[in-house]
Amino acid sequence: MIGAWIVELLDGGATQTSRGFFQFGQLPAPGDRVTVTNRHGSRDVLGVVLVEHAPVPASPDRGSASQPATEPTATVYVQWLAEDGEARGT
Repeated sequence: MIGAWIVELLDGGATQTSRGFFQFGQLPAPGDRVTVTNRHGSRDVLGVVLVEHAPVPASPDRGSASQPATEPTATVYVQWLAEDGEARGT
């Protein structure tokens, strides 16, 4: 799993707000959509704008007691598209 912060771009990207830290089996790509629960308990559909990540060096003994695994992390920048399936123009 890859841990990633989801950051929503507001006001055309002038401001940002964190949606939290999530685990992905595979990072989304720009143009993909992700669905997350909002603070009201309903779901928001978010369009992926940009993904930033850095690879983590791996070694043959990665994950051993002497070399604990270090998981990669990323930041996924998104824009709000819809809530509870209500479409909004992109």
